[in-house]
Amino acid sequence: MVRQFVWQPKADRLQGDLSEEWENLSRFRAQSLAGQDLWNPFEQWEGLGVGISSIIHDPKRFGAPYAPGEAPAYEDLPEASIGLPFKSPFTGEQARLGTKGAAEFIPDVVALAGAPSGVSAFRALGKAAKGVPLAEQAILRTGQAAIAPLAAAERVIPLAARAAASPIRALVERRLQLPEKTVTASIEQWGQYMSLARKKNLLVKSGPRKRQPTKSFRNLMELYTGKTSRKDLTRADADRLIEAFGQLEVVGTKPPKIPKVTALMSKEFWDNIPYLKDVGFVDYVRQRPQILRMLGIDDVADDLLKEEVALMTEKQAFLEELSILKQSLGRNSATRGARVFDALENPLETHLLDPDEQKIFIFARRFFDQWADALKIPAKDRRKNYITHIFDRQFALDDAQKKTLPLDVLKALEFNYPKKTYMPFLKERFGASIGLKKDPFAAMQVYESYALKNKYYQPLLQKISAYVSMFEARGKMTSANYLKDMARRISGRPTKEDLLINESIGTFARTMAKIPGFRDKGGLRLEELAKRGNIGALVAHNLASIYYMSWLGFRPVSAIRNLSQQLLTAADIGFASLGKGIGLRFTAEGKSALKESLVLQSRKLGQPVAGLEDEVLSRMPQRLQRTALAMFKFADKQNVSDAFLAGYSRAKTLGLPREWAIRYGDEVAMNTQYLYTKMSRSLFEDTTAGRLLSPFTSWTRNFIELLAKWGQGRQSIVLQQYAKATGKQVVAPKRDMKSLYTYMAILTGAYVTEGATALRAVEYTGWTSISGLGRILGGDLPALQLPAGIFNIVGGAMTGDERQLKEGWNDIRPDKFIQIIKQLEDIAEGKADILSLFMYLERQEMNQEEGRIRPTPGRERPERTRERPKRR
Repeated sequence: MVRQFVWQPKADRLQGDLSEEWENLSRFRAQSLAGQDLWNPFEQWEGLGVGISSIIHDPKRFGAPYAPGEAPAYEDLPEASIGLPFKSPFTGEQARLGTKGAAEFIPDVVALAGAPSGVSAFRALGKAAKGVPLAEQAILRTGQAAIAPLAAAERVIPLAARAAASPIRALVERRLQLPEKTVTASIEQWGQYMSLARKKNLLVKSGPRKRQPTKSFRNLMELYTGKTSRKDLTRADADRLIEAFGQLEVVGTKPPKIPKVTALMSKEFWDNIPYLKDVGFVDYVRQRPQILRMLGIDDVADDLLKEEVALMTEKQAFLEELSILKQSLGRNSATRGARVFDALENPLETHLLDPDEQKIFIFARRFFDQWADALKIPAKDRRKNYITHIFDRQFALDDAQKKTLPLDVLKALEFNYPKKTYMPFLKERFGASIGLKKDPFAAMQVYESYALKNKYYQPLLQKISAYVSMFEARGKMTSANYLKDMARRISGRPTKEDLLINESIGTFARTMAKIPGFRDKGGLRLEELAKRGNIGALVAHNLASIYYMSWLGFRPVSAIRNLSQQLLTAADIGFASLGKGIGLRFTAEGKSALKESLVLQSRKLGQPVAGLEDEVLSRMPQRLQRTALAMFKFADKQNVSDAFLAGYSRAKTLGLPREWAIRYGDEVAMNTQYLYTKMSRSLFEDTTAGRLLSPFTSWTRNFIELLAKWGQGRQSIVLQQYAKATGKQVVAPKRDMKSLYTYMAILTGAYVTEGATALRAVEYTGWTSISGLGRILGGDLPALQLPAGIFNIVGGAMTGDERQLKEGWNDIRPDKFIQIIKQLEDIAEGKADILSLFMYLERQEMNQEEGRIRPTPGRERPERTRERPKRR
């Protein structure tokens, strides 16, 4: 299948056959590929329907194109005295077109290829068109597609779709591919689902020999295809609708009543769901995939990571492309970017752009148009000259804006239970200009972020919506509420807890702004920030980034300890499998398998720790981030790679095919190296308090979950899914509590090593994280050190309390807070050995009288040292 486009030529050019026109198109296209600028890039037009690509044409010669959706259907074509029978070569639909009506259209079925083959294709098309009567070169527009010339179709289309061996082949193939799901549904499919609808009582009489779809028909169509009009159905949509109608069981003669957001959930379907138990309070602090599997909806659990990785991959590729374009503007990117921004809103200013700026203009125009097509925004709702408006956070608010509700409250009020992602840039624009950032790169980046969420997360929300209805119908309200909360987070809405915290912060900010001494020294600024967005989450994110940078940044000892997490992989599936996995890293099979690991891709695209997100990292220097966490990320990559290949190797040993072996490898990596993506974290971690605690609790939570899995002897979910999908029972060795016993043996060895040497070996087993969690629950929360210090400084400065001011400064001093600085100072003062930069050693202290260094006994925290009693 190829792309076809329709445009409206001038009537006086349509005399005789069209061979001259095809030859002219061939010449224009060949010269354009050769680098001759024969067209106006600012008058580029969009073609109708599915497609290969837009054809570069001479607007003056061929006339202006139809806008998307504006070309008349064949019923509206003017009739001539003699009608010509027409049969679509693709759909088989019959029609009669008048010769005058047929002459109003010219088709383009020529693929964009390299210059040599492109010219050949055009010439072949011209030769094929010679001698064909003008009326037979008609176009039948059915649904979204425009059909090729009837008489020339069989000869031309194979030539037009032929791939070109040229330098731009990769680009051409990427743009020319036509997925099956974009092809308009055929007349045969229409007949099938309409026949089934009549049998299932989904059609009602609307007149003599006329039937109209019922509301249930439309609800089912929207549920299974996402479309509200039959004209928009693709072939893939029609197949799903036929399957849905075929499975629908109707009792009696009355039309069935099917709610809009319910799925076809029969009792047998419900009975087959491996529902374990209802959601409880503790489950809100567990990772989402685990809870979804507990509820028996593995399809949503599997899609969470898959869709998020796909989103991050596309986003990263776009950001790299955007970065290259921005670099082309040089140092004056802000000024030159503003000119591009103005031109996008007012094309009359395009003459002010230089060649580099025109390139960015074309890129941005194509970017927004392509997303408008992908998001299926109707032509009537599209802005003619669109560029996303974003505003600087520091612009002054006028009185009218001060009286409006906070942004997060407006978002929360918009939907009670969201079934689609939030797209604020598709709302009505009110002409605000104060603080408008004329940055086309930032505008495209923000729009891309929202649009990608809509593209990848919308199917998830539709699935979750169906399961919510199912759980509610069966009285599982806590599970239904959990899924609703998860849908709110996926769609980008703030939680109820966030709203409460934000309101408290807003009250505090308004109070502080009224204090005369503080009003002009940041009080008004604090009040302004508290009104905009999710201020609580912003504070928590920034604190998390500071903690990671200060505790893990530039520290070899943290990276080396992170490597010891491979011991968990050994305990989970055995040292033999881990050894085989490490060996696979140096083989072609292992390298190929690593490219398909979703967990490894999520690490490359995201972060190796919990709580760090794009919203935070974008506020910190990128180079500093990469440098500070480089060692830690390298160690994490080794861990995930080895864990994945260890699981992959074990699955191959058990006889699983490659696809399932990759899934099993990802499962082992998830279990032992954990997931730190947005979609995998717990619902509690989506709250402000959860974000604040996640740097201190996420690893421990995952570790305890792993110990529980070992203790209960849970079997592999992937192996269970494989047996269910194929009917082949995998004979895997029964592990029962073997993994737990293996880990306890490792822990015992660590304690023995620690007792005999100065090496704190237990630190490398993860066991000490449990005691750290106990200290946090007891009120010893390191996360409060920095904000407490800041409040002490503010309070001391306002009240003139020098002692409080000094305490606050001590809490935030870099040498007290940043661990690598503290380590280097201890080494310089002789309080620690230089090996402590690379290994966790017992803290040392200087014996002044004997002039020697001895290890400090016990497992005290660094600030607690055992004092040597004075000799009398």
